[in-house]
Amino acid sequence: MPGLKYDSLAASEACRRAFERLDTEIKGRLIINEGCSHPCTISNTSPGGARIVLHSPEYVPPRFDLEFTEDEIVITCRKAWQSGADVGAHFISALIVHLNNTHS
Repeated sequence: MPGLKYDSLAASEACRRAFERLDTEIKGRLIINEGCSHPCTISNTSPGGARIVLHSPEYVPPRFDLEFTEDEIVITCRKAWQSGADVGAHFISALIVHLNNTHS
């Protein structure tokens, strides 16, 4: 039965992922080598990672920083996979940077 096969695939996909994903369309920047950056869209997120869509296909190294530009949040990531301009990222650590705050 086709319906059962589809349900089995959906169940196995859900079991494979540690966290549920949330669809987003957040503007971001993929930062490589402490400065070189590429604009991107963060198309979905979970507590453990994100799917990133670059504006054009680029080489992405095994480790990089991902900036959520509106919130000024920077997260160090490990590349899980890449297919053209689409990149899967596992979050390694997060550092919240508030560029607008100054300390007196």
